Amino acid sequence: MTAYVIFDLAPLDPVRMKKYLDGANASVKHFGGNLLAATGDVVICEGEWEPERVAIIEFPTLEKAKGWYDSAEYQKVLPLRLKESTSDKMVIVPGLG
Repeated sequence: MTAYVIFDLAPLDPVRMKKYLDGANASVKHFGGNLLAATGDVVICEGEWEPERVAIIEFPTLEKAKGWYDSAEYQKVLPLRLKESTSDKMVIVPGLG
């Protein structure tokens, strides 16, 4: 079953964030992930949520998504995202089929 990783990001410095993105993108590919969206062009239709930037990654299975997150590759760069973003929201959501 497909799974999705959804981020609500607010990068402080795009130049310093690049090191995180380079490492994260390499680890995503290693686990069969595919970046579906990464944009600040967000249309807010309902509610109080106002993300600055949203990223969505698709993985072939929930296990692959969790494996990616827990991997040494990703855990190595994760502190860079947490340091370089004012928002640290991220969820893993299983797909419907």
